[in-house]
Amino acid sequence: MTRLRVSLSLGAASTLLFFANGASAQSGTTDFDVPQFYGRGKNTSVLERDRSEYQAIGVHAGAFTVYPKLNVGVSSTDNVYPGANTAALKNKSDQYATIAPSVFVASDWSRHSLSGSASVLRQEYSKFSTENSTGWDVRGNARLDVHADSYINLGGDAQRVYEARGSQNSISTASKPIPLDTQGAYVRGLYSADRVRTAVDLDYRNFDYKNVPGALFEDTRDFEQKRASLRADFALSPDTAIFAKVAGAQNKYRQGTSTGVITDKRDSSEFRALTGANFDLSDVARGEIGVGYVSRDYDSVFFKDVKGVAVAAKIEYFPTQLITVTGVAQRSVQDAAFSRSGGYFQNTVSVSADYELRRNFIVSAAAGYERDEFQGVDRSDKVANVGLGARYLVNRSFGIGASVSYADRKSSGAAATIGPQFNVTRIGLSLVFQR
Repeated sequence: MTRLRVSLSLGAASTLLFFANGASAQSGTTDFDVPQFYGRGKNTSVLERDRSEYQAIGVHAGAFTVYPKLNVGVSSTDNVYPGANTAALKNKSDQYATIAPSVFVASDWSRHSLSGSASVLRQEYSKFSTENSTGWDVRGNARLDVHADSYINLGGDAQRVYEARGSQNSISTASKPIPLDTQGAYVRGLYSADRVRTAVDLDYRNFDYKNVPGALFEDTRDFEQKRASLRADFALSPDTAIFAKVAGAQNKYRQGTSTGVITDKRDSSEFRALTGANFDLSDVARGEIGVGYVSRDYDSVFFKDVKGVAVAAKIEYFPTQLITVTGVAQRSVQDAAFSRSGGYFQNTVSVSADYELRRNFIVSAAAGYERDEFQGVDRSDKVANVGLGARYLVNRSFGIGASVSYADRKSSGAAATIGPQFNVTRIGLSLVFQR
């Protein structure tokens, strides 16, 4: 399992470089994940396929194996400041280099496991040095095997990431990317017996946005988040199961944001319920479709509550053993960052295809669409993106990737001037070295 994980990181390196909007951060609000397959062993996607001759072997250190890796890349963008509202900053092109050393350590025990990782991501621009950034990530995980497929996971992490320019909540006047420091811890338990599978998740995360010139009130976005969820699956057959999931979250902000009347905190509580089915049909498809209800209630009367339909779905289709087509759809609630809105519905759909042209040569294509519906104000954002990528695994230690991506964002409504509007194209090349 450890070796597969490392091999996939090599195969996906170029995609991560080019489909990402630089060193970026999520909006930092509750996002109950798109379904992850727990696997019945009937299908294997192109990216999951075992390629033992191209897998990292690592360095053995007692009961542990250490996997060092170095990812380097060069990229070009035709819009360094997406979302900028001044003519002097619009449509500025530049090239930048990326260097990302990392190390992953995992135990070799037959039962239970310990693992940890550390990484650094440095981006260096040729002309616009204000966009240079250095992010980092440290995390650890312990797995306690109870019996058979039942286990308990304990873990934690700390990281520094940067909010992507042009994202929903980015500040167009910021002189440089806004740093976000986060720390978190979690406990996850899974119990499987006969036809029943039950999972419990508890986690805590702290978000700390840093001020930069031109964005001096980022402290109003700092908050703590607590989440809990319970899920139960019941197998109708070896191929199909139905499930029900309930989850809750609390966001507690340290400071308030001005609503024009008084200073209010964007504290909230969220409830989410999903029900649906997952399946794994041999040589055809696998996936999960969940539909339900989500409600985020804000403590302050100046922020409108967000309530409505929730969706979380992911399907993988296998037209041949060499092609995997993946579709994802999600409807969730996110917090806004400007004073007149509490939150918004984030609606996303995407489709991607991975083609194994040769065992060590994978070509990928992806397209996505996002619509953000802000509550309490007349604003709607639309984002469309497409991309192409290729990855060539030379041997166990070396891989090459190349990709091109395009994104277009528009904002409409009476409050549209608050939202970023732009398009951006990125092209690049990446090299991965691993042991």
